[in-house]
Amino acid sequence: MKKLSLYIFLVLMWCNVGVAKPVLLECKEDNYLDPNEDSYDYFSLDLEKKDFNHVASKIVLKSNCSLGNCDQVTKHNNKLPFIREDAEILSIGKDEQYNAHMFSFNKSNLSLTWYFSYFEEMTNGTFKNVERHVYSSCKTINKFPFKWLKQSSLLKSL
Repeated sequence: MKKLSLYIFLVLMWCNVGVAKPVLLECKEDNYLDPNEDSYDYFSLDLEKKDFNHVASKIVLKSNCSLGNCDQVTKHNNKLPFIREDAEILSIGKDEQYNAHMFSFNKSNLSLTWYFSYFEEMTNGTFKNVERHVYSSCKTINKFPFKWLKQSSLLKSL
């Protein structure tokens, strides 16, 4: 009986690892610059393979749209490198001194902090380094809400 329990346990452990899928996230920016629009970012995070993808962004008009679909969708499919992970935070993207582009996900509440920096030219011809943080609230989704993106083709590429 002990051997049977051990076999069942081992089979269940092996099956659980074999069917792991990427986590799909929809992240809504908390304080978007335009009060008439909402901004969303979509991510595919495969924690087992350390394969992370910023799939797309979407801007949605809050008011009624008189001319059909007023959503602006931008396809990215950017593969993001792993930076670091601890018990609370997963960080992916580029973490360079003067050209950072980093997404940090809080694992417990699915909040996202997007940090990026860039150079802006001043009127006197010099450049200054501009740093910005964008805060978003994320939720898991079963599939991406885009007609142009087939779920199976994205998962095969991951």
